[in-house]
Amino acid sequence: MNAIDTLKAQNHTVDVIDLQADRYNPVITKEGLTNWRTKEYVDEQSQNYLLRLKKANVKMK
Repeated sequence: MNAIDTLKAQNHTVDVIDLQADRYNPVITKEGLTNWRTKEYVDEQSQNYLLRLKKANVKMK
């Protein structure tokens, strides 16, 4: 049993972000860099990841 299965068996909600499956491109564009400086996000995919990470309730030991 892996960590995901264990958490689900304990009635936790699991949201997995698979960058490879999503074909995520980690390279920042010129426009992306400008927007990063002003805290304005244009990349929908990155914005989605950010919202999901902020929503996460994770406790690490």
